Amino acid sequence: MLKHFTAALAALFFLFPLSAVGESLDLSQLGAIEEAEHWEERAWYQREDGSDWRVAVKNPADPSKFLGVLTAADTFVVTSGIYERGFEENGVRYHHIIDPKTGKPAESGLVSVTVVCGDGAWADALSTACFVLGEAGSLALRDTLAAEKNLRIELILVTDDGHVRYTAGLAERFEPSEEGTYVYEAIIA
Repeated sequence: MLKHFTAALAALFFLFPLSAVGESLDLSQLGAIEEAEHWEERAWYQREDGSDWRVAVKNPADPSKFLGVLTAADTFVVTSGIYERGFEENGVRYHHIIDPKTGKPAESGLVSVTVVCGDGAWADALSTACFVLGEAGSLALRDTLAAEKNLRIELILVTDDGHVRYTAGLAERFEPSEEGTYVYEAIIA
């Protein structure tokens, strides 16, 4: 079924029993469990004045600033990143998103993942899973879920080399910040 789905969906288990997901998951395929401290914003429905919500996505290099603004309605926006929880020891930064294959903090080439999805449980779970999977794995998982679950999932992936890549479905809804040194690119896939 979801062969590419190798990272944990820990948040999903807190929100819904497996029977509510519609299938049983092979627990041996699950891994990284994140402390439930990542940022989540629900932009369900429009605002009272009929306009969409504008959600600022934090800049992982400086969380007091933002990467850009996402316009959203009738969807969930969830971000997982390494900038909120962790510590430094002997010059090495250790964060809280664990790679199930190594038992150590994930080193996927990503520093932040934002998931936009109409299903809050999936958005919450996928933000951590995509972080562990990295960019290529995240896009493969997105395609698999679109085909097998009919889920529309959009991503904003921030790489450790200073790129912000967002899926084409966000091209009209994500407004990059003019401050900072990131290179912004739409992913055409």
